[in-house]
Amino acid sequence: MKALLKFLYFLLVLVILIFLTGIFLPKDAHIESSITIGASPEIVFDQVNDFRNWERWSPWLEVDSTLKYTYNEQTAGTGASYSWTSEKSGSGNQLIKESVPNKSIQTYIDFGEQGDATGSWKFENGKKLTKVTWAFNNTDMEYFERYFMVLFKKNILNSLTTGLKNLKKLSEELRLSRVSEVSLLTLEKQPALAIIDSADQKEMHAKMTEIFGKLARYLERRELTPAGAPFTMYYTRNPKGLTKFACGFPIEKKTWGWKEYKYLELPGGHVAMIAHLGVYGSEKPWLTLDAYMKENNLQVAGALWEVYLTDPSSEPDTTKWELQVYYPVN
Repeated sequence: MKALLKFLYFLLVLVILIFLTGIFLPKDAHIESSITIGASPEIVFDQVNDFRNWERWSPWLEVDSTLKYTYNEQTAGTGASYSWTSEKSGSGNQLIKESVPNKSIQTYIDFGEQGDATGSWKFENGKKLTKVTWAFNNTDMEYFERYFMVLFKKNILNSLTTGLKNLKKLSEELRLSRVSEVSLLTLEKQPALAIIDSADQKEMHAKMTEIFGKLARYLERRELTPAGAPFTMYYTRNPKGLTKFACGFPIEKKTWGWKEYKYLELPGGHVAMIAHLGVYGSEKPWLTLDAYMKENNLQVAGALWEVYLTDPSSEPDTTKWELQVYYPVN
């Protein structure tokens, strides 16, 4: 009986201590992370100021495959907003309250039943560099929210840091690469042999290298000569998630496929095309074409594809690597 009373007394003291601890935990939280990026404020700011660009560097898409975004009509600048749903982390929305071009961004984040918070971005211009600070703020937290912040503060900081590293990689790629003007062309259908597969961004390069090697050997066995540069066609394209794609070589005329080696045709008709010089995998040509399509009220009319005009094994200078990106349009 004495042992039971001691145990109950211990539990009572523990509950009181937990309760008192919560009372004295801070009501406000401020978490921030900074990074220096080798690109101009204009380049970096544009990747944050338009919510559609967040999918290219967001830290949360890397860890939550169930995360889905829904964009409102305005996606950039003051008043822009989007909402999200997730099987893991619930739903919510974010709004840009204030956007000062190339200087700062203030956001409001609504986590639904989990409360709300604010975010802030600061862009400081240096000599060919930009220091970026991303902060998460929660003020006047309720009792249990304070415990939540203690438990998850490190996770929030890690997310901010990962996001900034992704933003740095993307922005520096955009700075080093060059794109042409967008051209509107009319193409004939192009016969091709390809292998269709799916991969996330981390696996994409290795899978594409493997597929192009298999295709080259297959064409050689069939004594077929490629009629142009290799390509990748994207049936779905998600820089932070699973992408369905086909890697292939154009050929002179229609032929038969065998097992995984599929016959297909690159689409004919009207396309918007942009050329890019720089390391393969850059988002710059895609971002530029996306903006062009939006500005000119054009709609994508099918799968997208890119053509690799430079063989990396014969040209070590990545600034000379050239590719072309095609969007079929109505």
